[in-house]
Amino acid sequence: MPSRLLLALALRLAEEALALAKERKDRCGEGAALGRMGAAYVSLGQNDKFFDVTPQALAIAREIGDKRGETNALVSIGKLYSNTGQPVKAMEFYQQALPIVTATGDKQGEALALASIGVVYKGTGHPEKSLEFYQRAVSLYEDLRANLGGYTEAKTAFLASTITTYYACLSLQLKQGKHQDAFALVQKTKARSLLDLLGSGKVDLSSSLTPEEKAQEQALRQQADTLNTAMVKEGVENEIGSKKRYEALKEQLKTVESKLQTFTDTLYARHPELAQKRIAKTTTVAEIAKLLPEDTALLDFVVAAKDDIRLFVVTKSSLAVYQVARNYEALKGDATKLHDACADPRKPYLIEAQKFYKSLLHPAEAQLKGKKRLIICPDGALWDVPFAALNSKTGGSLGTRFEIVYAYYSTGVEAALKVATLPKPVAKGSILVAANPAFGSSDRFGDLKEIPGQRPIDKASRPIDSVSRGGRAIPSLPGTQREADTLHKLFPIANILTGSNAQEATVKAQAGNYRYLHFATHGFVNDGSPLLSSIVLAKPNGTTDIQEDGFLTAREIYGMTLNAELAVLSACNTARGENRTGEGVIGLTWALFVAGCPTQVVSQWAVDDASTALLMGRFYENLTVRRLGKAAALKEAESWLKKQNPKYAHPYYWAPFVLNGAWK
Repeated sequence: MPSRLLLALALRLAEEALALAKERKDRCGEGAALGRMGAAYVSLGQNDKFFDVTPQALAIAREIGDKRGETNALVSIGKLYSNTGQPVKAMEFYQQALPIVTATGDKQGEALALASIGVVYKGTGHPEKSLEFYQRAVSLYEDLRANLGGYTEAKTAFLASTITTYYACLSLQLKQGKHQDAFALVQKTKARSLLDLLGSGKVDLSSSLTPEEKAQEQALRQQADTLNTAMVKEGVENEIGSKKRYEALKEQLKTVESKLQTFTDTLYARHPELAQKRIAKTTTVAEIAKLLPEDTALLDFVVAAKDDIRLFVVTKSSLAVYQVARNYEALKGDATKLHDACADPRKPYLIEAQKFYKSLLHPAEAQLKGKKRLIICPDGALWDVPFAALNSKTGGSLGTRFEIVYAYYSTGVEAALKVATLPKPVAKGSILVAANPAFGSSDRFGDLKEIPGQRPIDKASRPIDSVSRGGRAIPSLPGTQREADTLHKLFPIANILTGSNAQEATVKAQAGNYRYLHFATHGFVNDGSPLLSSIVLAKPNGTTDIQEDGFLTAREIYGMTLNAELAVLSACNTARGENRTGEGVIGLTWALFVAGCPTQVVSQWAVDDASTALLMGRFYENLTVRRLGKAAALKEAESWLKKQNPKYAHPYYWAPFVLNGAWK
């Protein structure tokens, strides 16, 4: 909501525009100015003045045949009547607007009118009629989204702007017991851009660009990369005032990223042949049930409203729906508290872990009985919940009882299994390992003193969130050498890149040739620009490729073609990313998935070197020697680790890693 000062300014400008339009006898300008004045009056709470000007705007629109202006005025009047408890009058204006937008082909206006009528029917005790109109609105929004073609960012923004209609429709479906319809609708609210990319493939714009367009794109990417590098530099040096500089940098980076996305959308407009106007199909209960083994249950969470958090449980033969929380803000705080407790071996966690189990999973115990695997699709703040650590008091931790698999949403499960079975070149190499890179001093960042910075990478156990003054270099990770040595014993012909050999250019050139990819190094999470989150590699040696900076970003991974069946990011917080409305967590795992890797193992917090070396050794031994599936291999390794040292019983040591995607 804009401040009253800004609203007053907007009102004054609209009044000036109205006077100018009258002087010029510009009726169209008059109507537009009156409409803006009406919007300002509503925001200022001056409803009487709204009714002084908006009917005038409506009359002018009808006089000059401005159908869009007429519709906007009708909907505005209807909305104010609806918000002030006058549903009959509201319906009168909405029903006048609907045939106009339908006749003119204004699908967005039609969807808005339909949703507005749905609101009135819901408020007057007609839930069936309300649902009918909401469903029609959602159908139109889906058509509009499809016509955005290749504009991925535009699709994301469009879904975020219309998501309230989806959730209102979902709420009515749930209340009316239409659980299968509700499940299908949930699939339309999660990770849509990711699914579209998997369905239509990545579009290679480069071959269609003019030299000028290529230069412009390169310049924007360079700006973004420079800002990203500066964030790491400031984090490493961690001087006084870094937090304030970080916020300034974050805003700069958002501006550059916005320009880059606008440029990309402009390219699609110039090259319409590249904009595939289709959206990937989302799954249904029947379709996902067919894919699930008998021993597997799928748990799909959705934040349907701030006071309504639901859990859909799907098995081979059943669908059940539970309300697991009624206060999202409280849930969000509790999720952070549990995550922080599990991420610090000095903190007690059991009470919070039991509390979360009781809230989120106890209602579904009947459906979980006899299962050995859970596929968990979080939503919102639930992405921060370490589900493996949840404890049922009588049955122990969830990670002890079940194989735990994460997915963006139920349709993502189907997509992951599909990616895993797609024909692609057989990876000739066994495993590519990048560990214990020679990071070099902060001089590797060059002269970036004018650019503000970000968080520290400051300890030998791969964290990025804690503060330590006075560091002048990215700290080395000698413990990850032990991890690399362990993997070398299991894979005698492994390609082990350590020290100065762990070059970004080498990884990019060779990653497509290996079955497994393993990165034991620092991770940098850029929550201002998630596709610039990165895996930190060695300082560029100046000979391999002078264009590389030693930070393998999510955007760069997205552009790669991988043939690996598994990627392990044994770095801190690599499971994190930006949680976008309608998309889920966008970051390194998102990029790996699009690049063709169906399974990723990533960390939820800064990991301990010694325990991680043991855990990863056991995990790969389970894969290669015991021939266990990926999820089973991780579960067994976690259980084994807890027996190696009493302190390893804390989730900090055994539960930092989660497996996303295909579990087999």
